[in-house]
Amino acid sequence: MRKIIYIILGITAIVIAVFFQSEKNIETEPDVVNCIRFERNEILTVVANRNNIDDITAFSEQLIEMRKNNAFQSVKFSDDLGYAQSLKIVVYLSEKEVEKAEPYMIAEYKPIENEADYDIVNNPDMYELNIEICF
Repeated sequence: MRKIIYIILGITAIVIAVFFQSEKNIETEPDVVNCIRFERNEILTVVANRNNIDDITAFSEQLIEMRKNNAFQSVKFSDDLGYAQSLKIVVYLSEKEVEKAEPYMIAEYKPIENEADYDIVNNPDMYELNIEICF
């Protein structure tokens, strides 16, 4: 009888461990954990909420679109003074990694012409995306 109880407890422990491990691997939407705005230049710190980013260009473009559409869950931007002229996005895979020194990647979305008075929403064709991989 004790053997059966130990077997049931062992199987239950394995099922619980597998369940909690799979919960850690569930990907959710990226989110902003910090934002700094100086004049019309923004620096966003973003948590990707995933274990890996397969296509960093597509992911960077997704983040830019989320910023343009004000679609981040935890932060709502006020564009009363105008849209950002440049955007720097520092990306970490998880919130735990934000405390570490090195981000996963840095994406910069800036005007092709340095002194141009463009913004990220109304003049997207005048911008270039530069990505630095830090890992």
